[in-house]
Amino acid sequence: MNIKINQIYQEDCLETLRKIDNQTVDFCIADFPYNISNYSNSLTKRGSNFIKGDFGKWDKWNKIEDYLDWVIKIVKEIQRVLKPLASSLFFFNNRMAGWIAYELERRKILVYKSPIIWEKNNPIPNIRKSGFRSSFEHGVWMINSQVNYTEDSKAIVKSKTFNFLKQSEMKNIMKYNIGQNITKHPTEKPLELIERVINIFTNKDDLVLDLFSGSGNAIIASKYLQRNFISCEIDKKYCFAIKERLRQQKLNI
Repeated sequence: MNIKINQIYQEDCLETLRKIDNQTVDFCIADFPYNISNYSNSLTKRGSNFIKGDFGKWDKWNKIEDYLDWVIKIVKEIQRVLKPLASSLFFFNNRMAGWIAYELERRKILVYKSPIIWEKNNPIPNIRKSGFRSSFEHGVWMINSQVNYTEDSKAIVKSKTFNFLKQSEMKNIMKYNIGQNITKHPTEKPLELIERVINIFTNKDDLVLDLFSGSGNAIIASKYLQRNFISCEIDKKYCFAIKERLRQQKLNI
């Protein structure tokens, strides 16, 4: 392998992926850019404050087709590096998650297994009172198999690792608050959510691939759970923040 494990790489995720050998990764988690910053009415929450959800150039594509092509290019590389029947969890914008998962399965890249929903206990109020409050984010659980069980009812695709926790922890709707960010990253997912899914889909010493690392929560969770990781984040300031966070918690890499 032309890459070291337990390292954070400041680079485009495709550069990182191309350094990883075939079928060496046990689980991939990727919180993809949502392509929502083009919408001027998008809001997000930090603490008790509401801020405009324009995250910058990294979250903007002119055409939805260009965004899909970009996602597919990345997921093809993810499929290559995943071990057979290894799982992945991808987060996408709610209105596109199902469509993207369908396209990935239709093109026989990965097999769709289930949604994993983060339900927000304290969603942002709808200031204009013109619609429902946005109270969840949509993840998709997919497995590295080219057998599509929706087309062959005899084929039931099972993840190579699936650690069933307590019944109360195994709902695919997971409830956490927003606005309690540990870091300054604008799209941070709850650490407890990330820790739970890594615990389900991996075992001790397994290799977790963390794309679009952002806040670094997948790295922190991997360290807590004694998993190995490969992580990449293109933004220099977030790479620095992750390393500082690890240093403060004395989680050496």
